[in-house]
Amino acid sequence: MTGIFSETGELLERVAVPDVLPDIPGGQANLLPVAVLSNPLRVIVPIWPITDPREGEPESLKVIWDGDVVDSDSWTGPIPADDLVREIPQNRLADGQHWIKYLVTNGSGDSSDSECYSVVIDRTAPVLSAARGQLLVVEDPDEIEQGGLTDHYLDNHEDRLRVEIPLYDEPMPGDKILYYWDEEPDSDEEAGDFTLGSEHMGKPIYIDFARDLILARGNGVRYLRYVIEDRAGNRSAFARYLQLTVKVGVARTWPPVQVEQTTGAGASLALELDDFHQPLLVLVPDEAVVYPGESVRVIWGSPGDYGYYTTDTEVAGRPRHYEIPVEKLVGQSRTTISVNYQVEVHLPDPVHLQVKALSKHLPQVQLDGNSGNGSDFSLTPVRDAYTVSLGTWRLIAQGQRITIWATGVSSNGGDAEPCYVLDGHPVTASQAQRGIGSEGEVLLPRAFLVALLDNSPFTLHVAVSFDAGKNWINFPGSSFVLRK
Repeated sequence: MTGIFSETGELLERVAVPDVLPDIPGGQANLLPVAVLSNPLRVIVPIWPITDPREGEPESLKVIWDGDVVDSDSWTGPIPADDLVREIPQNRLADGQHWIKYLVTNGSGDSSDSECYSVVIDRTAPVLSAARGQLLVVEDPDEIEQGGLTDHYLDNHEDRLRVEIPLYDEPMPGDKILYYWDEEPDSDEEAGDFTLGSEHMGKPIYIDFARDLILARGNGVRYLRYVIEDRAGNRSAFARYLQLTVKVGVARTWPPVQVEQTTGAGASLALELDDFHQPLLVLVPDEAVVYPGESVRVIWGSPGDYGYYTTDTEVAGRPRHYEIPVEKLVGQSRTTISVNYQVEVHLPDPVHLQVKALSKHLPQVQLDGNSGNGSDFSLTPVRDAYTVSLGTWRLIAQGQRITIWATGVSSNGGDAEPCYVLDGHPVTASQAQRGIGSEGEVLLPRAFLVALLDNSPFTLHVAVSFDAGKNWINFPGSSFVLRK
């Protein structure tokens, strides 16, 4: 087609579309914002260089969209500028790339084409990842999950919380990320926004929440989410929120340690060994602020105490629970000890625990299988010695000490010299299982009894030490009347 309306014979100048967005590096060229697509699209046709419409020789214009004539007009006199502002019908504004040109025809029927002009229409909103685009904590997520977002975390992560936006469908330069830090779910408390450039393509997309913003928004449960608005103005759905607990600017607290199976309150507790059942557990309270990576040590007793023990090993499956070996506990019978925990260099005030000695259901010593209680004991038939035995007791263990001795009235009427059948004897593994004297190894000599006054009482005494002989607990004795 000849260029009869062009001074050079070239194609006429292309149309202008005022509403297209400015081009950006890496973005779609001549992109239309969705805000203008609810009405016909304005197109400005530049006046062609050679024009002289008159009666009988009109000039006509056809506007062509994707090869179809969608608008037309004709003139028989000078063409008003407003007549060159044309419209593309709204029903033709579908997704995709489109081509616009126009055709001018003079009164003789000769026509000239214009250059084509392409526009891009994008009505499709960004699509979030399969997990509804929930933000991911980039650095040490377990620390935040377990202990919340704390000063300690921010101090160690450049004064900010960095989260990542999971890769969504077709990120493009010009996409705008609007992110929120909500006090309540869906409360729409915007925290900031940024726009992606070509330099972001092919890389992880991060949002950094600064310490100042976190402090300003206060402590408690917070909900983090975002929405993506592409360059055309299409908005994605809101991402599923990331929930976390903020604990910044909070002084660390060190409540007293807790000991299971105790009575009392605060820093004064008591533990009855008669009612105790294994295991013995010490609890570091949940209110104690312990940051991930910090060491926690439970301290049972004081250095130099019998039974002093420390541990930093939690009971499997029970966070902040620490087991104390029962032999350490029993060794502190009838004493008051301090119990505490230490977090790095932080040492709270200790709890004072009174360990009350065993006093119930203790076995009674026997002589030749007789528990006494004032019964007669005959020296016939004649033997060199008589067996002494004692059953097991609660919390018996190898290494505990036992002393068994006999007292009575000497033949001259005074106190007889005590006869020790065991004196500070360490309990053996076999005795811890079967009892003392169960194999006939503990004997009271006949000679001691012969030297006593006939028809007088004599007594077997028992004392047990759980702390290697430092303190002794009396067990029930047995009394007899001697019959020679």
